[in-house]
Amino acid sequence: MTVENSLWRAAYDRALALQGAGAQADALAQLKPLLGGAAPAPVQALAAQLHEQLGHYGEALRLYEALAARGPWQASLQNARGRLRAHHLRRPDEALALFDEVLTREPGNAEALFNRGNALRMLIRREEAIEAYRAVLPLHAEYAKVALLEIARQQRALHDYAGARISYLQLYHAGGGTLESIGYRLANEHHLWPPDPAAIARLAGELGARYAAQAPAVALPPPLERAPERRLRIGLVSADLWSHPVGFFLAPLLESAAARRADWFVYHNRAPQPDATTERLRARVTHWQDVADWPDERLARQIRQDGIDVLVDLSGYSAFHRLAAFAARPAPLQLSWLGYHGTTGLPFIDGVVADWHCVPAGEERFFTEPLLRLPHTRLCFTPPTDAPAVATAPVLRQGAVTFGCFQQGIKLGPQVLAAWARIAAALPQARWVLVSGDTESGDSDRDRLRRRCAEAGFAPAHLEIHGRRPMAEYLAAYAGVDLMLDTFPYPGGTTTAEALWMGVPTLTLSTPGMLGRQGEQIMKASGMPEWVTYSVDEYVARAVEAGRGAANAAWTALRPALRERLVTTPFFDGERFGRDWMALIEQRARAQAVPVPAQQARLLYYLPSFDRPFGGVKVIYEQVAALNRLGFRAFTHTPPGSRAGAYWDVQKHELPHWNPGPGDVVIAPEVMPADWLRAVKAQGASVWLLVQNWAYVAASFEGAPPGQAPSFEGALVVSDSTEAVVRRCFPQLPCWRVPPAITPVAPVAGSARAAIAYLPRKQPELARWLRAVWPRVFPDLADVEWIEIDGLPHAQVLERLRQARYFVSLQHQEGLGLPALEAMAAGCLVLGFAGVGGQEYARPDNGLWVTDGDGPSLLDTLAAALRRERSEPGAFDAMRRAGQQCVARYSPSAQDDALRQAFAEIVARSESGKAVVPSLPATWWVPVDVPGEGRSTRFYMDACGGRDQVAAAVSRAGWQAYEAPLPRVIAEFCRQRAPTFIDVGANTGFYSLLAAATGAAAVHAFEPVPEIGRMFLANVAQSGLQAKIQLHEKGLGATAARQALYLPWSGHGLIETSASLNRNFRSHHSGRLDIAVMTLDAFLDGEAADLGGRPVFIKIDVETMEPAVIQGGLRFIERHRPLMAVEILPEGDASFFERFCAVHRYRHLWLRPDRALQPSQDRIETCVDWRDHLLVPCESAAELLAQLGHALVAA
Repeated sequence: MTVENSLWRAAYDRALALQGAGAQADALAQLKPLLGGAAPAPVQALAAQLHEQLGHYGEALRLYEALAARGPWQASLQNARGRLRAHHLRRPDEALALFDEVLTREPGNAEALFNRGNALRMLIRREEAIEAYRAVLPLHAEYAKVALLEIARQQRALHDYAGARISYLQLYHAGGGTLESIGYRLANEHHLWPPDPAAIARLAGELGARYAAQAPAVALPPPLERAPERRLRIGLVSADLWSHPVGFFLAPLLESAAARRADWFVYHNRAPQPDATTERLRARVTHWQDVADWPDERLARQIRQDGIDVLVDLSGYSAFHRLAAFAARPAPLQLSWLGYHGTTGLPFIDGVVADWHCVPAGEERFFTEPLLRLPHTRLCFTPPTDAPAVATAPVLRQGAVTFGCFQQGIKLGPQVLAAWARIAAALPQARWVLVSGDTESGDSDRDRLRRRCAEAGFAPAHLEIHGRRPMAEYLAAYAGVDLMLDTFPYPGGTTTAEALWMGVPTLTLSTPGMLGRQGEQIMKASGMPEWVTYSVDEYVARAVEAGRGAANAAWTALRPALRERLVTTPFFDGERFGRDWMALIEQRARAQAVPVPAQQARLLYYLPSFDRPFGGVKVIYEQVAALNRLGFRAFTHTPPGSRAGAYWDVQKHELPHWNPGPGDVVIAPEVMPADWLRAVKAQGASVWLLVQNWAYVAASFEGAPPGQAPSFEGALVVSDSTEAVVRRCFPQLPCWRVPPAITPVAPVAGSARAAIAYLPRKQPELARWLRAVWPRVFPDLADVEWIEIDGLPHAQVLERLRQARYFVSLQHQEGLGLPALEAMAAGCLVLGFAGVGGQEYARPDNGLWVTDGDGPSLLDTLAAALRRERSEPGAFDAMRRAGQQCVARYSPSAQDDALRQAFAEIVARSESGKAVVPSLPATWWVPVDVPGEGRSTRFYMDACGGRDQVAAAVSRAGWQAYEAPLPRVIAEFCRQRAPTFIDVGANTGFYSLLAAATGAAAVHAFEPVPEIGRMFLANVAQSGLQAKIQLHEKGLGATAARQALYLPWSGHGLIETSASLNRNFRSHHSGRLDIAVMTLDAFLDGEAADLGGRPVFIKIDVETMEPAVIQGGLRFIERHRPLMAVEILPEGDASFFERFCAVHRYRHLWLRPDRALQPSQDRIETCVDWRDHLLVPCESAAELLAQLGHALVAA
């Protein structure tokens, strides 16, 4: 090496080292003295790289060009030249030629193929880009990951959401199941048609659980104590406080008078680029921090230091969110609102702010968080200040209606164009104006959309398609449209609001889920429910009807005055929205501040044996469910053999199995048996009376001297009337008012039927008389439908009220009258009797009330109301709205707050928090005898004082009684095949013990809960089966990781077996356990690689996570073809098993309780009672079924 060569080599090596350390500028400084004149090629190449990394793209390209001119030809050099041309000089056509040149010489060059896909993407040649990216997949693992992401993005742009779902799933597996890949899948699901909100909720739950498991631990200082007089401090975290929808919808709240009651702290996660909206918002808050370059730990510490009481995330999983900072719980109350449209699945988010339109009753199941519902709307819009005046409707000038849609092109899926094509076919003269903010010019998405419309049958002469426009031109474009047509299932938000302000209504199709109902929420909150439809057919029919009559329609005539009307509606009334929002948040913050004692007593609600879904029974169940949701330990107990509770998913237990003791709190209704009441008092439990019916108060207090409190510690009451009686009789008795929770239900748009709902239970004879005389006395109203709501599940009651226009209240004198309140909530006009309890809410402005028991007056009032509304539609709408406002006093959040405060004090009064379990022996070994040919086998299970429900079931009814016929299937297979048995979700060991005792050569059991594992090992030792059974204290899943296992509620003392990695599996958890999770493939590759050629039987029962276990064992399943028994619950993913059987050549059978093996057809159905399913390899199905089927029939 020459001296000169050694000199540049030394500088070159130093530059390489500095580049590797991330010091690109210093590295470049080492090379600059060498770049004059004929610099060595390696120096030029490294300098070009450094310039590119530093953003000096022109100089980098000059150096690359110089290297190319020097020669020799190099693929890497051509790729670099093309890359710079495409991405930094925005000349993708030139870059494409360079990449094609590389591929001509080296057809398998992965970098060139990937770069070619990028260039084609930039040229909006999406189909070709997908093909180029696909060619990369088998060539280069790292390029393949990015290529899969780009393929999915191009598929979405082409409206192939199903294809994108597959690509995102491939990316998920290729990348090891990263958080980002789950997020991509979740975002894509919102575009799939038909919508599946349950699938979206499952993905969000998976993503939230992974975020929580991976969030680093952050040690924060103790929270600041809040003085009672200190103003509420509200923190907002967002990256979108600029001219963005979040900024537009946040402004009305911050500018309201109510907002001035709080101090506002903003943590803005965007590099400072202030615009007019940013400055407008900044002027309304107390503190503003730009935190884009802050790590999560610093952000969490600042929030804690600021003493934030309520921290609100405005991003969800949208770009640039800061959810990881919430994981440290820097604030006592953490909420999600505005910038996201569904559940986050995050355990550290305490609630989602919603309303009753976007999340109606019954859709709470799609959220892991509690819902905080605003009374009118979750959104309020700031109209643009520089909007042009509203123009005259174009139909009046042109004679034909003009439809429009100004949504992003990605929302125009095939289902939307198909619906529009039906409208265009019915109205061939209609004009169409489409403005899409994400369409490009030239041979691009705009031309592709035009071709799609032509293929759907649109007349080209009647169709205008425009791309991105400046704001002023965009708003002016509404002057050329009569009616906007919303997209579905991803509707508009800001565009719908802007269209309304420009005088143009939007016809929307409401679909399940918060996002799918966004159009419904906006139009109803704007006072225009007539533009909401609920099916594609209704959407098409309503558009055709509106288009045909547009020229003479009232909505066309209203257009010039629409703004004046809109400003009085909840969607545009910022002051009303501010009052609603602040009242909700202040109420929840107060409730959050009430401490729940760490040592909690059990709260035992006695439940009468009434099998009905309404009235007092409904109140009991709702209180129990709410208390558990709030962190207490509450459940019901019923008389032996009771059928109560068929409609409600809460813990229910029969009385003989419970011994309330010191520290427990018994909540007794008015009809609680006196002998049991005396017994629980004698055992030291405190008893509180639940008073729902004031007429029973005297009977409950029977025997107490006048003015002296009876043998109750206090009373819970549900109404003003019951509270008045209790306080009048016993002024010293503690008394808490807990209002019942009334569920608002959105009425059917347009009130399609003038039906009358009624509940005959209180006065059945009067109800029959009303029905009988109605058609004879009022023949002109004989066609009116009467809807009875007696004896139905609560969801059906709400649906029937939703369909009705009127509700006849037959309230008797003693109760509160919940059905009348629920009818008000559903938008019914209530007529009839108020009773004594109903006087709490019955007013002349919210119902047509008549003298109690006066049937003829009730009939006359009902007939007069029906006749008036036939002649004057909407004559009683103000009365209906007053009824809905009245119901706000009985909101679920009001019930939650009252329960939290009442039971915080009630539990604090209890003597201790120790749970009392049945007084059975501490150790109670249950022998399990399994008969066989010529011999019986026996193993033992510890009933654990009666707490192990499996052992208790076996002791009562024999080994086959538990989850029949699965035990027989396992026993027969083990006898005949001597397999290796893998028990995933082993619990205390029943199936592992059964398999080992009946002939399994080896048993591998997975049970990650230490307490349950100790019981498992005790059972194995007592049965003498240690040589065959090995316990693995791990979980199995799709990937190896540390994950959170959610432990079931166990306050009743029983050993609960429903721990799950799925946080959503149970509505209430007793805690979380951090466990190691491995895959079945990894386990069998390692600890149990040698199966000795034996067949394998796998039992999987892991509370809805069965698909994850199978995903982690696909390689083993293909290699060894095991027989599998899996539990598939109704809340599980049955479709996964359908796909698995089809792809991996398995046959599915139901294990029915009658011991029949029932093959499935195309779909796998689920049932609470038939939860066990058998997956049999197709190639061995006939032989296995012959053997097992014979054994089952013989049994």
